[in-house]
Amino acid sequence: MCYFIPLNPQSKYTMQDDETNESNSLKIAFVTYDTFGDDKALRGGILLIDGFGKPLEFRCTSPIRPNALQKTLYGESLLPYIAVELISLPLIKNLREKPLLIFVEKEEFIGLREKHKEPIPLFLIRAQGEDFVRASGEDDSANQHLVDNSEKGVGAIVTQPANGYENDYRENSAIIQKISSRSNLLEPFQRIRNALETVHEKKIMENRS
Repeated sequence: MCYFIPLNPQSKYTMQDDETNESNSLKIAFVTYDTFGDDKALRGGILLIDGFGKPLEFRCTSPIRPNALQKTLYGESLLPYIAVELISLPLIKNLREKPLLIFVEKEEFIGLREKHKEPIPLFLIRAQGEDFVRASGEDDSANQHLVDNSEKGVGAIVTQPANGYENDYRENSAIIQKISSRSNLLEPFQRIRNALETVHEKKIMENRS
């Protein structure tokens, strides 16, 4: 089940320049999950922002609590299954507007690129110097690209398209550079985690898992 929180009230200002209109048309989705409580319940969230980092839409899942048998049977495939099938696919499906790009911070979401019926370029991102947790154990360094995010105090950001979709970066690098010049690319993930914590504390959708 997905929970929707509207975030885009109508503005009284209607006159906008071309740059503002272009940034308003850029819709970027950030997806992540976090764990809560002694039972390690997982909640996933998606935040849709415009080219200036303004939130447009937020959705989250009800708590997901795999039981002992599921953990045993799924093994190492459990988190990727939850991330793609139970979190990201339902959240994206329920968005009111389709994002142009999707950014994720956890490798478990990388399988979303080939699972989604309407192809949307997806990028795994991190701060330079931080290692991705590689569940596959493969060396993907040739598929990683540096994006300058120093204007926002972050430094370089490493972006990595899904395996087999290397053209995603070449086709969207200009858009990624433009977004990074205006926004901290990692900060929306913290917004999602904070929102998920609030949702969980308020026990929203607690009885729908």
